[in-house]
Parts: sequence; C-alpha cells; structure tokens
Amino acid sequence: MPGLIGSAIQRASNLTLLKALDEYKDQPWRNLATVAPSSAASEKYEWLGDLPGMREFLDARQIEGLKKHDYTILNKDWEATVGFGKSELDDNAAIIKPRLQGLAQGVQMHPNKLVFDLMMAGHTAGSLCYDGQLFFDTDHPNFTAAGAPSTDGVNYIAGAGVDTVAHISTDWYLALTAFLNTNRRRDGAPLLATIGKPKIYHAVHDTGIFRAAFKTQFLAAGVSNDLFEQAEPIPCPWLTTDSSWFIVPDGLPVRPFIFQEREAVKAEWDETQVFQTRKIFYGVSARYNVGYGLWQGAIMVYNA
Repeated sequence: MPGLIGSAIQRASNLTLLKALDEYKDQPWRNLATVAPSSAASEKYEWLGDLPGMREFLDARQIEGLKKHDYTILNKDWEATVGFGKSELDDNAAIIKPRLQGLAQGVQMHPNKLVFDLMMAGHTAGSLCYDGQLFFDTDHPNFTAAGAPSTDGVNYIAGAGVDTVAHISTDWYLALTAFLNTNRRRDGAPLLATIGKPKIYHAVHDTGIFRAAFKTQFLAAGVSNDLFEQAEPIPCPWLTTDSSWFIVPDGLPVRPFIFQEREAVKAEWDETQVFQTRKIFYGVSARYNVGYGLWQGAIMVYNA
C-alpha cells in the first residue's frame, strides 16, 4: 500500500523540526562545554592539560605536549519519538507541527542534563578528569609561581554557606584567588589574566540570596556591596545539589566540559505498524556524549 506520509508532509515536518532546533539551540550547556567532533566510537583526549608558557630561547626549544593523558569519552546513542494515531493525521494533520516543535525543544535541552549531572558529580568517587584526579579537587597537579611542579591546583572549596551575603563573599574571594593566583601554567604564569564577569550557576531555590549578593548595589544600612556586578548569577533547574554553586569564567581555550558529537540529529517517519496498531511514528536519533574538559575552568563551592 502507498505510504500515508507523502513526500510533501515529510518535507514540511523536517523543515518544522529544523526551524525548531534552531529556535531552541541557545541552551545553558553551550556556555559550559567545548563542542568536539568525533569520527569513531570513542575519542581519547591525550592533549588535555597541555597549557605551555613562554620561555627564554636558550640552547634549544623545550617541547611541551609530550605527556599523554589517558582520558577517553565513549559515544552513546540517543533517541526521541512521538506517535500519532492514523485517525488523528487523517482528521487534522496540523497536529504534527506543535508535536515536532516540542520534540525539537527536548532534543536541544537534553545536553543540559548530561552536563549539569557531570558538574554535580564532579567531586564524588569515580568522577575523574584528564589528570586522574576528581574533577573538583584541592590537589590537582599544578605549578608554582617559579614554574616548579606542585599539587596545589584548586577548583573545590568547602563553602561557608549560602545563608548570608557575607558567607558567599568569603567563598567568592577564595575562588578568585584560585583562578588568578593559585592555578598556573607550566611557566608559573596564572592561567587567566582576568576572569571578567564569570557566570555563577546555582540551584533555583537559592535565587534570592545570589541576587542579593551580586545584583544589589547596597546592603543593609546603605553599606556598599563589594560583590555588586562581579558575576552573573544563573538559577539552573538542572542543579539539584543542596546549595552548592559553581563559578565558570571565560578565557580558557577549552571549557570545563566537552560535548562530543559523533552523529548530528537525524529524523524519520515509521509507518510499519499502521496495519496492526493504526499508529505512525516520527523519531529523531543522534550519537554523542559529554565528558570533563579543563578542571581549571570551573570551581565548585560545596555546601552540604
């Protein structure tokens, strides 16, 4: 029997999907993850952490990047499918468009869960990054100001709490020290010359205190707020941690997470079950995964 979904509907539905994918592409995860293409079942990121500095050219060059890291991200298959009754399509084909728009929104939002789940788990057992340490840790391999190897790389802070602006201020300045003074390149230079206006990702239930900390110019009795506009707080519905928060500046060549894309989103109709069930399906599939990038690009302030 001829297909119920003709070429005109196929073209229209695919166009609807593409337009909706573009409409919903602006998602929080894109500010946190470097997009890396993949051409195999998995990819090894041996080069992560190679952040050389300049040296005086003396007798010969000193080559960086010879140390290999055994950090691999394995691609995964993903799918999302919507179903239509044959009678629905016969009576009102206009129902296709909003369903596909909702499908596209779900597709674009999905990496948020993957990235923020990695973020929340970054201090727990098994959440290792390229250097073999927990992603959020207090003793990453690092360098002193003189360029000597050390193990004082910090991107995890035991927080003072999110009950007062004063406590948030204490933790903010500890993080600032780590970003601009503690975490260094091989030549001893700070990784970042400035952190600009970092984004702070926090649980939605902490929105009030973070707006008070970073969006209010004056505190009680007219006292100036030192934290005013130093960072951009972002309430994040994917963060379910109990009042922990995360600081992410711009400026590093690789972001704290990697979105590894093997196969972009593909879509297709399936009419094979019409005879038995009177159901028609439209589904998308893709192949990708996420992993840890540079630990130097994010700090966790942990509040139990």
